[in-house]
Amino acid sequence: MKSGESLQIGQRVCTEDGALATVRYVGPVEGTKHEWAGVEWDDPSRGKHDGSHGGKRYFECAGVGESCASFVRFHKILAGVTFMDAMKNKYQAQSKGTSVENAAAENMYIDAGNTGRRVDVQLVGKQDILEKQSKLDELVSVYLPDSCVDTAGPRGEISGEAGKISELDISGNLFEDWSAIQRFNEELPALEHLEVSGMPLRWPDSLPAAMAFANLKTLVMNNTGVAWSQEDSVKDDSRNGSFWKACGSMETARSDREMRHLHTVVPALEELHLCGNQISSLSGTEGEPTNADCFPNLRSLFLEDNDLQTWDQ
Repeated sequence: MKSGESLQIGQRVCTEDGALATVRYVGPVEGTKHEWAGVEWDDPSRGKHDGSHGGKRYFECAGVGESCASFVRFHKILAGVTFMDAMKNKYQAQSKGTSVENAAAENMYIDAGNTGRRVDVQLVGKQDILEKQSKLDELVSVYLPDSCVDTAGPRGEISGEAGKISELDISGNLFEDWSAIQRFNEELPALEHLEVSGMPLRWPDSLPAAMAFANLKTLVMNNTGVAWSQEDSVKDDSRNGSFWKACGSMETARSDREMRHLHTVVPALEELHLCGNQISSLSGTEGEPTNADCFPNLRSLFLEDNDLQTWDQ
């Protein structure tokens, strides 16, 4: 559990019921006896206000909506874990028969029609699979979505214990920016498939060449709270939402930070998923980078659940 002293403004957190949020305020609230964490929920439907309470404003929310925030007691906020701790808990605990999922699987059955009898179900080869998965240094595909991971851990830990990973899903965790994601690039030289959906990751103002995911072929960034726009500071053009302009400028709805030159970060990209990211246009204007300029190797682009209305866009 988190304490008030350990919480920082802007920190990504997970609550006891698995909901994700960003800390916007830590301190007292008038009319109460305790200190609270003021959070902005990833799912705004969970909120009760917009950062104001009893006529007093305690914090501002980056998102849009009048009820995207709440005050939460510290003991309801879970402490984040390292990547390797989450990986061991999922892949090694199951082989030892200590996980909740494993215990439930031991009691699987089917209902034998209307006879009222239960027929036990045995998963053939299950233990062999679990034993194989427990060998972390041999795993090439790792799936840890929604696991309350907030750090890659000490440098060298991932490469030393699970360095063969080529396919990784860390969607819905607590990473705050791409500098944290970059650590996986450093630790996993074979990484070709990366999923980081459901996290409003901040981008630095500039991206050094050393940050490039040289071997990454598939990048999944669905529902990341990203708004694609053409900023006057980048180019004098009043139209918003151009996709290819976003190769030079992408702004997150929550943090207003720019991501510059996405294509330089993933030069070998073949498949890009950008579903649910508020994209309203794919067209560019004269002087903007083209499809070929941005991603010369791109073969598949997924854009479901965006704001595209016509083929012309």
